[in-house]
Formats: sequence, structure tokens, C-alpha cells
Amino acid sequence: MQIQAEVNTVTAKATDEAADLLTKRINEMTDKAIGKIDEEAEKIAKSLKAVCNGVSGAKNEINYERGFRKFMFWVTPVLLLIQSIFTMITILK
Repeated sequence: MQIQAEVNTVTAKATDEAADLLTKRINEMTDKAIGKIDEEAEKIAKSLKAVCNGVSGAKNEINYERGFRKFMFWVTPVLLLIQSIFTMITILK
């Protein structure tokens, strides 16, 4: 009986130590995984910020080009009218 009680005590103690060690290692691995995830999230955030800046720059360029095209759309008929008037004046002289 006494041997069985001692075996049970030693087994319970060994089980508790193994569980504590396993819990400690799991916590360490979790901390490392969280650290790596945070690093990758930071890298992704930086890349996303760079992409957003690129998209913003492209949007500005598109707006500038759109304004230029709109200007040329309205100026061209006016210039053609002026050219026609000058051509008529030149022909009539």
C-alpha cells in the first residue's frame, strides 16, 4: 500500500512538473508566434502604405491629365474658329 501511495505521489508530481513545463513551452512558442505575426503585420502595413501612396500619386496624375484633356477639348474648337476667321480674312484681301 505504501509503495502504491508513493508511486501515485511521484507520478502526480511528475505529471504536474510535465504539465508546467509543457505550459511554459507553449507560452514561449505562443509569444514567439505573436512576435513574428506582429513583425509580418508591420511589414505588410508598410507595404500597404507604400501602395496607397503610389495609388494616390497615380490618381493625381490622372486628374491632371483629365483636366488637360478637358481644356484641349474646349480650346480646339475656339482655335479652329479663330484660324478659320484669319483664313477668310486672308483670302478676302
